[in-house]
Amino acid sequence: HERAVENGFDLRVVFAHRSLAEAFASGCARRGFEPCDTYAKTLATATEVLIQQLRAWQNDPEKPKPVCFRYGSSKSMKQAVKGVFGDEGAKSIVDDVYADESHETFKLLDGYEKKEQWLKELSGPNAQLEEECIRMEQMSETSFPKALARAPKKTV
Repeated sequence: HERAVENGFDLRVVFAHRSLAEAFASGCARRGFEPCDTYAKTLATATEVLIQQLRAWQNDPEKPKPVCFRYGSSKSMKQAVKGVFGDEGAKSIVDDVYADESHETFKLLDGYEKKEQWLKELSGPNAQLEEECIRMEQMSETSFPKALARAPKKTV
């Protein structure tokens, strides 16, 4: 943050919040980031670290407050990003980071014996993330491009 300010940038933090259950299903069953047993533990541990970082940022009076942007369908995400980066940019950005629809995500775990155990393991950390998101200003698909558009521009 300090370097950004020193160089005339207006740094903003946007917390892109997606349920851990959806992230888990996509990450272990679709994308194969890790085996599901270890991925559930990785997400739970990473969530603890993320919460500490978000709280530290929120509690620093020198830093702008982060905003929470809830992951939606890829269609609504593309619409939000399109207002900032244009048609091609939106398609590329969203397709690179968001490849599935949430209503289909849980089907990926069907047939996994430990599905309920993994989701239970993530329910506590997910509730904590949700609490952090609630404490933040909310950013929607319609307010996302507006917020970026009103941010001061820095020409390099």
